[in-house]
Amino acid sequence: MKYKFDIFILSPTLSRSRFDPVIGRGSQIEEGIIWHMEFLHTESTSMDRILLALVIYNDVEKICRLVLYVINASNLQNVTMERIGRLPLESNTPLPLLLIPLQSRPESFLLVTEQQVCLLSSDDLACGNVLYPNSFIPRAFGSIDSEGCIYRLHITSSNEMSWTLIDSVNPIGQSMCLLGTADLVNDNNTIRADVLLYAGECADSQVIAIPCPDVSQWETPTITVLQSLVNRAPITDVEKISGYYGQQESLAVCSGIGKQGCLTFIARGVKARKVSFSQPEWKGINRLWSINSTASHLPEISCLMASSPIDSRLIAAKGRNSLI
Repeated sequence: MKYKFDIFILSPTLSRSRFDPVIGRGSQIEEGIIWHMEFLHTESTSMDRILLALVIYNDVEKICRLVLYVINASNLQNVTMERIGRLPLESNTPLPLLLIPLQSRPESFLLVTEQQVCLLSSDDLACGNVLYPNSFIPRAFGSIDSEGCIYRLHITSSNEMSWTLIDSVNPIGQSMCLLGTADLVNDNNTIRADVLLYAGECADSQVIAIPCPDVSQWETPTITVLQSLVNRAPITDVEKISGYYGQQESLAVCSGIGKQGCLTFIARGVKARKVSFSQPEWKGINRLWSINSTASHLPEISCLMASSPIDSRLIAAKGRNSLI
């Protein structure tokens, strides 16, 4: 159903008699486009108070709202969801990019937009408080360059926010995830560091280790790159060349933007051809399985089980260039 979202309560353990991890379920209707959705940290792990914060854009009213739900899963047979807060954002609010729950501040989260960071709590959404603390992201006014700067945001007990520049990396996209912590070793010193995965913006994505702020002396670079994920997008131009790799034709591909631009040669390609189309009523194919016929009265043929949002069908090869 349109505008409907479900909440699944998962079992913390597994058993030999029950393989379904879902032990409870709740549903709710919320008109609009859900941009972000995060569970908030609470004071306790009680199942009768689970907080869910959402950023929802209503494409009819042309307004973006912060919505807060409280979920009561104490009775797994009857999981209830109640909306306890809805705070509209101003019409000129920059595009919301991230919704970050704060573990050190229960029932609070950061809303990161294209220009600023806002600190909100469940009370702000429940009471409709629009005078929440905010701080502009430190960058030159009108700047359009992708500096790729990593900042540390410090929030005091009085809700004041200060920024500290850590280091510069590749241009950073919207997606970012904290993977955990790791120990960095330098000579005889060991330091705990946060491990962060970020998606590059037309650049290589990286897994980096950021040292914790309570260390005063550390001789290694501020940020340690643990792994780089090579970016191949966007492809801006492709040209076929001959004789680059033996007798095979190769492709010279231009990809990336700015300092992250690169020239890649693709050889040893595999020739492919399109032999069949899915029917329009299938609405696309989302999963394939390879099946071999085992019936004695049938010839040995290759089969594919194709699953679509509508149904599943068995496709068998007929000759070399067609499917049935």
